[in-house]
Amino acid sequence: YEALLYVWGSLAGNHNITCDGKLIIVTSNCFSALRHLRRRGKPRILWIDSICVDQSSASEKNHQLKLMDLVYSTARRVLMWLRNGSKNTKRIVRRM
Repeated sequence: YEALLYVWGSLAGNHNITCDGKLIIVTSNCFSALRHLRRRGKPRILWIDSICVDQSSASEKNHQLKLMDLVYSTARRVLMWLRNGSKNTKRIVRRM
């Protein structure tokens, strides 16, 4: 699996996705990351904390927090998504 780190932005979900046959509501930034990371025609397994961890359960979140080091260190790759770029983003990244 690949683990995704991303800026949550608003905590309120406003986009519907289907994951493992279940409808899930995600934030705009999570939705944007998923849309941009999608591989059409190729499966991709992503671990995303806001989806994989029950955010309504404090005990679940506390338990999972202790496992974060393991989750990220055993991922095949860790991806980072900040947000959609602006017109200048590509130009700025090229200069880095």
